Amino acid sequence: MKNFRNIIGLGAVVLTFSIMSCTKDDDCKYCYYNGSAGEESLGELCGNEINVVESTGYVSGGVTYDVDCREE
Repeated sequence: MKNFRNIIGLGAVVLTFSIMSCTKDDDCKYCYYNGSAGEESLGELCGNEINVVESTGYVSGGVTYDVDCREE
């Protein structure tokens, strides 16, 4: 019976940490650039990725495009 309680307790701890690790604390936005074919999506970026891509742009075919990130 003691082993059963230990297993249940360990399972509860693992489940708690699993749920906590799935939550996003970072601010996420969808990012786009205006390429030769019109507006192209870079998908959802979070946290520092947004700052980097907005400041450096997106490079495709040797051309650097300005990136716009917004909430959807």
